[in-house]
Amino acid sequence: MKRRTTKRVELFETTVCLALVARFAANIRRLREEKGWSQEECAHQSLELDPAMLRTIEAGQANITITTIARICQGLGVDVLVL
Repeated sequence: MKRRTTKRVELFETTVCLALVARFAANIRRLREEKGWSQEECAHQSLELDPAMLRTIEAGQANITITTIARICQGLGVDVLVL
């Protein structure tokens, strides 16, 4: 994985950003568990997202792109507003 620059690390670690990442992580985990899916199944349903990436997202340790968000929404069958 690419190392973030110091400025980007500082931006990622703001209260607002950390809260948003945590909310996404919790909602993805909740929706996945409601479907009874493992992380591997959810990653596969999400246009074959790497399961390691999904684990990182659910742990609240990823700064994900819009493309990844769209893949997860499609996999879970939800609108982005649900996440």
